Amino acid sequence: MSLRTISIIVPTRCRPKQLARLLDLLSEQRLPSGVDMEILVAVDAEDVVSIAPVIAKSSVTGDVVTPGRVGISAAKNAAVQQARGDILLLLNDDVEPDADFVAQHVAAQHDGHAIVLGSSPWKSHDNPTL
Repeated sequence: MSLRTISIIVPTRCRPKQLARLLDLLSEQRLPSGVDMEILVAVDAEDVVSIAPVIAKSSVTGDVVTPGRVGISAAKNAAVQQARGDILLLLNDDVEPDADFVAQHVAAQHDGHAIVLGSSPWKSHDNPTL
């Protein structure tokens, strides 16, 4: 299997801080040679004003998909329809991936795994809120 592009689908709804953190961490990914990634941010909201500055500041390349307030699954599906990658990686906007996160998924796909589920330990924050 020869991978050229991995499409990362990120649904979000009015969570600019979490999205900004994720995009920063994705910009630091160590990708295997010859592999590119595209980021598709699927905004599940009528108004994208809260995340527009986050996208503008981000150094990752990709597109913003704006299907409206349709729910997380429909937002993901809208982004999947626009994805150009050889494989898809779906992430929530509050995930904090290590620098080799994408490379590990690419390696697992290369080894013949059709579906990859990684470890996602719960992270405690100071002053947590519901």
